[in-house]
Amino acid sequence: MDRIDLTLGIKIPVTYIPAGKAPTEVQSIKNFNEQDDRALADHPKLRRIIVRLASNWPPVLLYLHWSDGTDLVQLDTRVSNNSATESDFSGAHAGEAQRVSCFKCGSLFRAVMPNTVVPIFDDQVRRFRSHRYKTHCPVCGERMVQTPLEFINAG
Repeated sequence: MDRIDLTLGIKIPVTYIPAGKAPTEVQSIKNFNEQDDRALADHPKLRRIIVRLASNWPPVLLYLHWSDGTDLVQLDTRVSNNSATESDFSGAHAGEAQRVSCFKCGSLFRAVMPNTVVPIFDDQVRRFRSHRYKTHCPVCGERMVQTPLEFINAG
């Protein structure tokens, strides 16, 4: 199955996109970036979700990121079989693809940054505190001021 509708956290309906599947109707998704999508479609720590907060608003593409070792291939199967539970998403942190830079060396990156706008889960604070972020620039190795969930590319 290419897309699976489910409800997460604070009861927001989302469309879950398993690894390797392409989202449909991408022209209507507010922040869809084809290069980001190709780079992240099979990522072992990320899954894409499409969120529509109101019927008259465009859908938004977000990424769920796990830093706790959750097996996302198994999760894809459970979501497809409609047997996934809230606990399957307890280690996930929602993020959005953005452009970031290293203040030390000036390198520019596309990265999945923590989502602070769309409240997907009711325990956002716990997720912010417990998640493991990327803390160092992949180019110069210095500590980043902004801490991505995951780098999409470097440069």
